[in-house]
This record gives sequence, structure tokens and C-alpha cells, in this order.
Amino acid sequence: MITGRAESIAEYAMLRWLKERNFALECFDLTVSLNRGVLKDQMGESMVLVYEPRTKSVSVKDEAEKSVKGEDVCLERSQAE
Repeated sequence: MITGRAESIAEYAMLRWLKERNFALECFDLTVSLNRGVLKDQMGESMVLVYEPRTKSVSVKDEAEKSVKGEDVCLERSQAE
């Protein structure tokens, strides 16, 4: 369940994005790391949200892949190692 206050600008933007789209926040878990968030529902389905600091916008990963910069890919690679 999503509760409490945002601990980063990225998390704040993602929470605002979810509220604007009428997500029932109490039915989801959001885990944020850097500018990426994983939103998981009670059925186990999930989607990745991406916060773009330059435009201060949030999008679903599939929609944001074109805007992902090399530095983000490097972060993902280094975390996987």
C-alpha cells in the first residue's frame, strides 16, 4: 500500500502522476530507485514508471524508452553487476 510522504522529487512526481489518473493508491505498492519506479498491484502485475528530470514528467517505461539516455542504461547495467 502506498502511504507516507515522498522521499524524492521523482517519487513525488510519480505519486502525483498516479493521483491524476485516479489510481486507488491503497491498492498498489510503489518502489522508487533513482528516477525509476515499479508499481505493483495486488494481482502481482507491475509496470515501470520513469521520471524525466529535464521535463519534470512521468511516463510508463514503454512510452519513455525513446527518451532514456545512455546514463540511465549505464546505471541499470552497473546495478545488475
